Amino acid sequence: MREDHPHGGGLERPRRVRRPWIGRPELGWLGWIAAGALGLALIDRPSELDCELAARTRTPGAAASICEREYRDTRNPATGTRLAELWRQAGQREAARALANQLLDTPARASVLRTLGKIADDEHRLDEAAGALAAACALHRTAHDAAGLARDDQALAHVEVERHRFGDALTTLDECLQQASAAGDTYIEYFCRLAATRVLAEVGDLAVAQRELERAAELARNDRDRMWLEYEQGNLEQEYVRAPQGIERARRAVAAFERAVKLNARAQVPDFQLTLELNLAESLVDARQLDDAERHLALAAMLDPEDEGASPRTEIAAEIAYLRGDLLRALGLSTARYDATENDEVRIRVAALNARVALVSGDLSSAEGWARRGIAAVERVRAEQAAPELRSHVLSTRRAPYELLFVALARAGRFDDAVVALDQWQGRTLLDALAGSTPRTSPGLLGAAHRVSELGALLPVVAGAPPGVAADPRPLLAALRTADLLALVVAERDVWRITVSQGRLDITDLGTFAALHDALDRFAAAPTEPTLAAELGARLVPAAAVRATRAPLHVLLDGPLASLPVVALRRDGRPLIATRPVVRMLRLPQIACTPARAPTRRTVIADAQSDLPDARREAAELSSVLGFSAAVGTAATRAALFQAAGSDVLHIAAHAVVGAGGGVLELRDRSVSALEISAARLGPPLVMLSACGSASADDADLAGSLAAGFLAAGSNQVVATLRPVSDAGARRLTTRFYSAGGMTDPVRALARIQAELADTGDTDWPSFAVFGHDTCSDAY
Repeated sequence: MREDHPHGGGLERPRRVRRPWIGRPELGWLGWIAAGALGLALIDRPSELDCELAARTRTPGAAASICEREYRDTRNPATGTRLAELWRQAGQREAARALANQLLDTPARASVLRTLGKIADDEHRLDEAAGALAAACALHRTAHDAAGLARDDQALAHVEVERHRFGDALTTLDECLQQASAAGDTYIEYFCRLAATRVLAEVGDLAVAQRELERAAELARNDRDRMWLEYEQGNLEQEYVRAPQGIERARRAVAAFERAVKLNARAQVPDFQLTLELNLAESLVDARQLDDAERHLALAAMLDPEDEGASPRTEIAAEIAYLRGDLLRALGLSTARYDATENDEVRIRVAALNARVALVSGDLSSAEGWARRGIAAVERVRAEQAAPELRSHVLSTRRAPYELLFVALARAGRFDDAVVALDQWQGRTLLDALAGSTPRTSPGLLGAAHRVSELGALLPVVAGAPPGVAADPRPLLAALRTADLLALVVAERDVWRITVSQGRLDITDLGTFAALHDALDRFAAAPTEPTLAAELGARLVPAAAVRATRAPLHVLLDGPLASLPVVALRRDGRPLIATRPVVRMLRLPQIACTPARAPTRRTVIADAQSDLPDARREAAELSSVLGFSAAVGTAATRAALFQAAGSDVLHIAAHAVVGAGGGVLELRDRSVSALEISAARLGPPLVMLSACGSASADDADLAGSLAAGFLAAGSNQVVATLRPVSDAGARRLTTRFYSAGGMTDPVRALARIQAELADTGDTDWPSFAVFGHDTCSDAY
């Protein structure tokens, strides 16, 4: 948002690849939660105490023996239904199915249908499972059986997740919680909150997932319950491993899984010990505690005489070997894992690891081959457009094969091919981040369900956004050689500089990002400090890029460098912007220029919250002097924003924030996200976002930002801010922008103003940048 006092901020650190959770394949991750609810009564009459108590306290096989004797003596349908469910959990599906079918015409029909639905789910007959569970729900709803309905909902949610209907799953789990509360059944409420935790984590709502887990903790009654809680806490921490604080999150995951292992020693769920050990070993690798990881991997092997976990063990062992520098062993294990699987999720990770091994070994041809295999798997997975593909750590994982391909080609001196690979990954990152950009999640499961459903509807629309359209590499490479380019990207932990000057393309490895990190952070906090700007400018900006000309320098900044205020970098004692104009790009094809046009329709939206007096004065000046149509205060609404779609120039002076997945404009009636803007094709040719951090996002590439949203919606040029700016400072720059000819040539107008302000005490000027295309001209 615009502020009274600006402040600085650090640059994001690079993220690393992580592996998704490991769990027993035939159950699936949510199935484990359902299987853990051994104590749930299958129908609500509190008879058959011996069978019921056994179901609550013993393994399915042991409990089934007790229930089988009791059912033989009583022929009670409730006991028979419980027995069928225990047989199902013990893997005796045929016996469970036969008994359940015998009980369909008894008073236990609704609960029997639930068991039959679960059996169909176990066998991945999902339509049949959904039908049986929906019928069970209908019967329990008609009977006003809240407890039975809650249990049906828990099982149905699992099926909906398997069908990738995550919004439906969250809606179903919300009903589960309501019905469990109505029945006073805290145990089913506990398990439904655990299930909600996993679904929310699956779709990326980690904060809400943590809240659900904390609520479940209030309901835990014994060691087994607490074991599930610690397991889920470990899974949540693993979700954060790709973030800048990833090593600390990995340590937290280790601690949670270690607590779960200790609790399970008392809770006695022996079949789950293997999963716990594998997850613990994975987190120990993430935390770089390799000796401990190997010890728990060995324990997992001892617990697994039938080799059910052989594949994940092999994958973890390969990563340990790679981290220890045993490249031959890493390659052998990883290749065996690749050859043994048809799972593209696994293939992406394995291909990336093998490409890294090849790079370290200097085998660039092999590195290229493995990277291309990984990219092919990424494209197959992305084609499904499933909500889990939009989690931030998954996006970064998907990027890894593209990075590796770029590095292999750059090291081989194949610069043209490397640039094409860079554009591939930039386009994919942009579309994924735009699709993942959402306003802050509404409270409760229904709010999260609505977000997921909205995302599913908008994702196919965003997939066709202009910045993500695949470009023929030949016109792109030809266009690059007619312009000046400075691109700084982070690939495989190194900073790479791509430059084009006077038709010559060059790619240089500048060393590790870690070696630059301190200087980057200090400069980001104080970009107008000359010494810092000169120190970093000498390292990042080549001398050939610094020449006095009206021709722009096209700048592409990637990943943790994306928020760098590059215009303030100094060479020869002068800021870069004082020597030539700068235009920022989100993708290389934006190097093409856009024709100049005389704007006829202009709109300003300002001071939506009635707390930015300079923004209001800014709007008044634009309205009276330049003829802007104004929507100020109570009129600064979503409707006013979308009515501006036909404007030639849209000026927004309001608060902006970075929400759960990207940039968000805070208007009078409600917030509007970058995703909504891009999907609605709200793209005036020129947009001035005089709002704090309007080029910021929670993805490292700024691809979920409001600036990216407008470019994806069809705008040619977007003036946006990289960091918070003061209300007065924003007004000072933007009013001068228009008088300097910003409506027809925003790139040179902004450059002129920034060069002038660089000689003053103003500290807001480096925060502004023009994103998109330059304006075509014959003057240079």
